[in-house]
Amino acid sequence: MSSMQTICIKASEHPVKSVVVLKSSKAEIVRTFNVALQGGQNKIVISKLSSTIDTASVRISGFNPGNGTYLSDVVCSILDGSDDLTDGPIRALETRKAYLVREKKVLDTQAEVLVKYSSSLDGTQASPDVMTTFLNAFVAQGKTNIQAVVKVEEEIAEINKQIEVEKKKATLLKGSAHAEITAVVTADNDTRVTFKLMYIVNETNWHPTYELHALTGDDGRPSETVSLHYRATVAQTTGEDWTDASLTLSTVATDAMVKTIPKSNPTWIRVTYDNNNDNRLWKPQPGPSIYLHPKPPPQLQTQASIMATFSTSAPTLFGASHPPLPQPKAAPIPAGIFGHITPASVNDETDLGVIPFPDGDEDEEGTNYGDEERPAKLVNQTPMALTYTVQGKSSIPSDGKNHVVTIAVLSFETSIDYISVPKVEPRVYLQCQVKNNSEYRLLPGPVSVILDDNYVSKTTIADVNRNDVFYFTLGDDPSILVSYARVSKVIKEGSGSFADVANITTYTTTIKVENKRPFSIDNLIIRNALPLTRDKRVRVVLRKPKELIEAKEGVLVKVKLEETAEDEGEDKDDKYPKVKWTKEKTGLYEYHWRVDADDEIQLESVFEMKASADLHCVFD
Repeated sequence: MSSMQTICIKASEHPVKSVVVLKSSKAEIVRTFNVALQGGQNKIVISKLSSTIDTASVRISGFNPGNGTYLSDVVCSILDGSDDLTDGPIRALETRKAYLVREKKVLDTQAEVLVKYSSSLDGTQASPDVMTTFLNAFVAQGKTNIQAVVKVEEEIAEINKQIEVEKKKATLLKGSAHAEITAVVTADNDTRVTFKLMYIVNETNWHPTYELHALTGDDGRPSETVSLHYRATVAQTTGEDWTDASLTLSTVATDAMVKTIPKSNPTWIRVTYDNNNDNRLWKPQPGPSIYLHPKPPPQLQTQASIMATFSTSAPTLFGASHPPLPQPKAAPIPAGIFGHITPASVNDETDLGVIPFPDGDEDEEGTNYGDEERPAKLVNQTPMALTYTVQGKSSIPSDGKNHVVTIAVLSFETSIDYISVPKVEPRVYLQCQVKNNSEYRLLPGPVSVILDDNYVSKTTIADVNRNDVFYFTLGDDPSILVSYARVSKVIKEGSGSFADVANITTYTTTIKVENKRPFSIDNLIIRNALPLTRDKRVRVVLRKPKELIEAKEGVLVKVKLEETAEDEGEDKDDKYPKVKWTKEKTGLYEYHWRVDADDEIQLESVFEMKASADLHCVFD
């Protein structure tokens, strides 16, 4: 049998075939190699692989009894060493340069010999005919020598440029490639086989990013179709470049892969005493956790019986307890803080908004739990596993920089609202509502909004499943003018010597919207807010729009304006603005209306604030 053949392969000279980038700073690399095997044992040594390789993840396929080859051993190791700039392309260029330098030296010597020989000739040694023949040959040879020297110098200069380029590439390279895989393959006969090498590397990442493109017509009206460019930034410092590779992006995190089925353990209830609760029927006493009470004297027998009744109300394990004692019913609570109250109120005056907040801490939703334990929420959800295939081939060098690749270009239908918060900023913003009817799940990431090929803003997108709705802003429309004005008037209540003098301040807010566009704005939303107070000495009462007083949160109601109150025909429905509470507990409300082309509308809100005359109340 012949000796073992050794086949050396430099991975850097063979491009990566495909890459799957995972969400756990890892990537699966696939390479293919074609080798000529001889009958018997063959050793295949693949060098210059990423130093971040997971040595336990190496897999080789393509050797099987079907083609008469058998894989008998695979070893992956990471060698010691550092990047050598003389290796690879730079080494080849330096070798070629050294050859040209020696060639130029030979040409220079040739020219020097020719000149010295010509200097040694004189008229006594050669006839004129011989001298003429020599001079012609001297000139011709000199020209040939000069041309050869110039050609060599130009080639040396070009090689110097290439060496500088390769050195610059080497400085940009992040990571190292010192891993080596050795495989032993036995072949029945001499044959040529293409095999596949797969392994996991670290130091990679990818993140979704988006560009949203929208257009406007000649009249300035935004198009009802937008284009979302679904992209991803990919970076890696593995030490090996991914050149012209098929790229797949995955949300799978290999670190989170379940290796064994988790064990379900018993769940025990931990019981502690609430030391702040003074309404308990009995309190714990020092001593052992289990003890006996002495028999009570006859005069206390009734009380002991009552205590026994309470003690038997404790539930048994997985059993039911005795029903609790009936509790007194709570008094009716007003239904709204700015509007209607229940008929149980004994106050004849309609109380539209006494806004003292209840004592105790409040959560962000405004709900007061007092001393009760706040509700806990436990949610476990299966991690999503999505893959996105990048069309075409991609080249991601090992430079640590973010390289943007395109996953898909999606087209969506959209509806546009014109939204303004004039109290904060007198501008009208265009908000688009989009339904994700594509086959893609949109992962959280930044969005660059492009309107008519001009950068508008930067925003973010949340996790959007298929058929979910998401929103984005196209900036403001300078052709829609908004003004906000608020005036106040103070009157005093109570003037006697023993009267409780109070200030009643009436605030009137006027919002004007002027449309300079040649088309009507049908979905105009104006947002505003009533002031809030935690001080029970201050009351806020809403007077206008009166329709909002009885409105339920989230329900639009029509507002009858003075100029349209006489004509309530059905064809005048769009002339009425609508209003709703967006969050009544925080005083937030909004108007919905339309404004025709080259037209102007006006909205008015009125509220009163009543406070003792010795109190100074301010708000934004």
